[in-house]
Amino acid sequence: MRLLNIHTLELKHFISDTDRPPYAIASHRWGAEEITYKDLVDDRVQCQAKAGYRKLQGFCATTQRWNEYVQEPALQCEWIWVDTFCINKGASAEVDEAINSMFEWYSTAVVCWAYLEDVFGTLAVDIRRSVWFKRGWTLQELLAPRTVIFLSHHWDILGHKCWLDSRVSAIDQCCLPMPVLNRELAATTGIPENVLYRYEQSTKLDTKAKFKWVEGRETTRVEDMSYCLLGIFNVFMPTIYGEKENSRERLVEEIGKRRKAKRLLPFAKPATTYLSPACFPCLYTPQGLRVKQQF
Repeated sequence: MRLLNIHTLELKHFISDTDRPPYAIASHRWGAEEITYKDLVDDRVQCQAKAGYRKLQGFCATTQRWNEYVQEPALQCEWIWVDTFCINKGASAEVDEAINSMFEWYSTAVVCWAYLEDVFGTLAVDIRRSVWFKRGWTLQELLAPRTVIFLSHHWDILGHKCWLDSRVSAIDQCCLPMPVLNRELAATTGIPENVLYRYEQSTKLDTKAKFKWVEGRETTRVEDMSYCLLGIFNVFMPTIYGEKENSRERLVEEIGKRRKAKRLLPFAKPATTYLSPACFPCLYTPQGLRVKQQF
């Protein structure tokens, strides 16, 4: 996994999960003049003229604000992952690994910044109209992270998807000083609210229900409508750009294989993902989390 240092803009590759530092992760809609890996490696000065560079700066600045706010080493992120420039699109093997690992990468981030560039207001109705909810890749970017904080065009905080379900536990209460949007997100996406709190609870849902979540969403490449669902179904398969609709057939086949394997191995331990305590910022109580007065 390649991460960007928010201070130096240095790119560094981390191989081991345990060696990977706490990091923030970005979710956004791709626009014109995005910064690429090649841009940062070849000519960092020249790429500053691109529109996407301002987005890079926004993600880094917001992460620095977060670090100043939480003042908790386990939750502070000196590194960030952004898909536009943390993946070398010129290396097919790297692209393949990234697509198959992306759900895990989002799930192990301290916090996910969902930048809604087309949202200028601060009301829930404004958030619901964002094209962010119409893109295929942003579905897993909503589901996988424990905490997703939504940002407006001007980088103002709109609210967040919380990991703690206050309806179930009155003891564990979220202490992030911003609106909890789980109810609004459920209404907008059709995803059950309990699944938004903890994606692990989606195991009770059938395949058809999960496929319904992607209805009305779009991707630039036909194949990506299937590839963006790999982590959601917890399956892995090579990416073959050019196969078009055949990608959906392969996905369904892999889902069937996984379900069959579960029936044959009923006592097999479920797949585990490395999670540090930093993955659960909502879980920190006001007494246990050193914070500034305002984020």
